[in-house]
Amino acid sequence: MTGKNTNLLEVSAGPNFNLNNAEDMLPVAFNIGYRLQKPGKGFMLRTGVAFPETLYLGLGWSF
Repeated sequence: MTGKNTNLLEVSAGPNFNLNNAEDMLPVAFNIGYRLQKPGKGFMLRTGVAFPETLYLGLGWSF
């Protein structure tokens, strides 16, 4: 995600691997979220919804 924008949309999807032979595990995982990160700056704020997990919030420093 690059550009001059501070507000970014994150979308991801992919396979969910089952290492413990859990039968109730869904074969896919996905999320949609929002990222606040100024280009060239280190501070980052992320929030969104993930499935099969739940809501998430993250603060961090990117480099």
